Order: sequence, then C-alpha cells, then structure tokens
Amino acid sequence: HGWWWSIQTADPGRRRLMSKFPLCVYIGLGYGHGLGYWLNSNYVDKVIGFEPVKKHFDIICAALQSNKRKNDVYLFNSAASNIDATQKFYITDNGVSSSLYKPTNCHIEREVQCVNLLETLTNTNWTDFLNKKDIGYIDLLIIDSQGHDFTILQNLEPLLEEKRIGRIQVEILDDNSYEDSNNNFSLYENYKPLLENYSFQTKVNGENAYQYDAVFVLKEEKNQINHRFYF
Repeated sequence: HGWWWSIQTADPGRRRLMSKFPLCVYIGLGYGHGLGYWLNSNYVDKVIGFEPVKKHFDIICAALQSNKRKNDVYLFNSAASNIDATQKFYITDNGVSSSLYKPTNCHIEREVQCVNLLETLTNTNWTDFLNKKDIGYIDLLIIDSQGHDFTILQNLEPLLEEKRIGRIQVEILDDNSYEDSNNNFSLYENYKPLLENYSFQTKVNGENAYQYDAVFVLKEEKNQINHRFYF
C-alpha cells in the first residue's frame, strides 16, 4: 500500500497548518485510495468513513494501524443509508462497483448492516474523536455509494436545511451498471434542484468525459479551494 506510506511520512505540523477541511464525512471508502489522498493532501483534519464491504474495511484498518494519522479516522463497517436494517448487498468481482443495487455484471450476494446516516451522525457521542459531543458542521461530504448517493442526500436534508454541510461531492454516471437503481445513479440534473433549494452552487457538473463526480458548495462558504478534486 504505497499510498499509505506517503501519509505515514507526512509532516503533521505542516498538515495542521494547511488543513482546509476540519471534518470530512466519506461514504463508500472502497479500498481506501480516496481516503489516502485526502489524508495525505493535508486538506482534512478528521474523517468519519463508511465502508460496508468487510474485505475493503479490513484493508483500510490494517493500513491505518501503522499510520501516524490513524487517530484522525473514525470508521464504520456499514452502509450509510436512510434506514437501520440488514439488507442484501451485491459484491462485484472488481469490488469497486459493489452496491445495494443489483449490478448487471458478475457479483455475489451478501448481507450488510445499513445505518441511518442522519441518526448516526447526530446521535453518536463524538467527544473522544472530535473533542465535542455533537457534529456542528461537516466541511466536506463525499458520497461514492454506487447508486445510492441521492437517497443518502435526501436523508441528510435536515442538515442541508440548517446549513451544516459546506461542500458535497457525489458520483455522476449515466450507464446500465445496475438493474434496479431507477436512475438513482443520478445525473447532475437530478442533484441540481435539490441542492440549489438549500443554497448550494455548482462547482463541477460532471459533464466532462473524465469527471465522474459533481461538486456543490454552499454559497455562504468562504473557504473554497482549487485542486484535482475540483473544489
């Protein structure tokens, strides 16, 4: 895991000086490559992450054990959703397309624990991790849940209404990867009205052939930076 080595040797003093996002909530960590980037980029202080695939979760945990920033990450081995329930989950051969929606390519079926994301974030005691009981503000929300992104955003509407999320990155992909997602692998046009209703503006609309994400930033948010993740 070479990408973890670069995190391990990062200068923690430099990280504190450069940090732009005190709190990042990351849904769908996969093998942890995106998490590795965000930690090593010095743009985040703390990450609350969700990864339902046990194999991926174990890889991330093992990599963090020898990492200087292991105490900056709080992990859930569960799928973020709008309900607390055990649900059928489809794990694909390549791993990265695993989803609560049934893929059209080869996969195996498992059951995973889903948690209501809003309840998990608002009702967990975060004193040991954040030095405060409650999450007041999420600086960066990244959702990469393979078709479930829009459902998760709808679950978080109370936080959107209260302007407690500053930036949102969601996955945009219009294809036939899943049999029953009903276009929840949403187009930019699906997210735009929802988020504009809560005073978000578009930074990236996902229309570029090499972009698979749309990025929205709260209009009142002053801390807007530019780097390879489009902010």
